[in-house]
Amino acid sequence: MRWLLLSVGVSCGCGLFSPRAPQAPEGGEDQGYRQPLTPEAIVENMQTAIARRDVVLYLSCLVDSAVASGRPYRFEPSGRARSQYSWLFARWDREAERRSFVAFAGKIPEGFVPELLLIAPVFELRTPDSVLLRAEYQLSVPHREPGIATVFRGSLRWTMIPQQNGSWAILRWSDSDAPDTAAMSWSILKAVWSQ
Repeated sequence: MRWLLLSVGVSCGCGLFSPRAPQAPEGGEDQGYRQPLTPEAIVENMQTAIARRDVVLYLSCLVDSAVASGRPYRFEPSGRARSQYSWLFARWDREAERRSFVAFAGKIPEGFVPELLLIAPVFELRTPDSVLLRAEYQLSVPHREPGIATVFRGSLRWTMIPQQNGSWAILRWSDSDAPDTAAMSWSILKAVWSQ
């Protein structure tokens, strides 16, 4: 009887200690993240950072002067934003981007996903040490703040460079108003949520 129970137990238990098939990871910080070894990876990482509201990933897309030979990040706002918030954009830097993005992330309710859509992106002026991306954009921000738009449109130009560590990042970001005068640019959102 003991032998019968032992053999049943062994036959049922075989496979308990054998290796199982690998499974796909559940979530994870680097899912959707690409090593920024090309300008194209920066574009994808920026879209991922927006969708996830990930401030660390967002800032990694912008030049860090400590890693780029003292070349500071520069943002040039749209014309309308410059005229409304000239005092703010006169001293805009990477830290201002961080403050604005933290506010952006905090204003969107859980379960809602912001989206950055680039329309007709074109990489121009490719050289070994810089690339210019030009595109129209639509930024959808599903927040609940009264009096602030939820869709922002305009044109952007990102000048991207390789840093000393080999990763690419945005050195200069120029924003322009959309031809549609009713549309608000991303610069307006940055200004409103950085204060």
